Amino acid sequence: MKSLLAIGAVLSLAAVAASCSGGGSGEGAALIQKARQAMARASFSHAVTDCPLCPPPTVTEYAPPDRIKLSDPKGHDDWPYYLIVGDQWLVSHSGSRWLSESVDYHHPLMLLSDPRVLLRVAADPEIEKDDVTHGQHSHVVRMGVDLDRFMTDILPADAPEEVRGGDAQEFYDSYYGEAIVRLWIDEQTHLVSQIQFDLPRLPDDEGQSTEDPEPYAISFDYDTAVDVPDEPESMPYGEANRVSREASTRSQPLVEAIADFRETHGLYPPSLDPVTLEDFVSRDQWPINPFTGEPMRQAADSPGDFDYRVKNGGNDFEASFFGWDSRVRFMDTVRFGHPEDYAHSDQ
Repeated sequence: MKSLLAIGAVLSLAAVAASCSGGGSGEGAALIQKARQAMARASFSHAVTDCPLCPPPTVTEYAPPDRIKLSDPKGHDDWPYYLIVGDQWLVSHSGSRWLSESVDYHHPLMLLSDPRVLLRVAADPEIEKDDVTHGQHSHVVRMGVDLDRFMTDILPADAPEEVRGGDAQEFYDSYYGEAIVRLWIDEQTHLVSQIQFDLPRLPDDEGQSTEDPEPYAISFDYDTAVDVPDEPESMPYGEANRVSREASTRSQPLVEAIADFRETHGLYPPSLDPVTLEDFVSRDQWPINPFTGEPMRQAADSPGDFDYRVKNGGNDFEASFFGWDSRVRFMDTVRFGHPEDYAHSDQ
């Protein structure tokens, strides 16, 4: 439960949290329905540029009908990228290729930050006031969050227990069950220009109520280009890890050849290829890329291949060996020392 609360705190500070759907009757409900129709056709984004717990800018992009991409500039190595395409939840270390069938608590919270979802799970919406923001005339709709609708209509039916029930359900109830959400809906286009979240106080580790958090708002940008893939390149989590480990093991002869070349010639090899390393790795022993079945090769970012660069006139080098969505081995003699001390040992 603590991990869920911690994630919720990070995402709220990152301005990533909340959602709604059309329920009730009257002018507020009618406006919600108009906004749902407008937002279903819209591409938009928002960027968090001031967050004490995350490396700005954290950018979330939305594309119709139901695609979301959350990215950041890798300020923390353990912060992955996230993607939702319909009912498929994906995660990536590099932001280019994606892992499926992985459990991650961030995905439901991403849905709860999607204004399209909020419009679907709105509880008792009512028009609170009119407002002018950045020259835009908007109706401000005040509403709650229908969590039952979120759990049954929004979360995928095959979502794992870790994000559907137990501690997860308790977290959603405590964090969003009493939340007040305000939507700024443009009176002409019916697009949502801003969301404000007024969240309840949460209990601390001893069950005592914490200080009442200040409401915070998210503003949306409809002018910046949005790039959320329709059909992302993905691989199941377990299979990707298995093949990536195999790629790392198969790269060992190249690591040893790099060290042997320097012992023989005094400098590191100018490139890694069968001709340059023919005295150290025979052609029939050249490692095979387990993802493609072809010989491993120089490539800037390709699963099962490598990116090798010499530095300082051949006295140093940098090499990356790639798994499915990230590096499985990284070597930099300037930063980490030379491989001769460990090249022939089991890794």
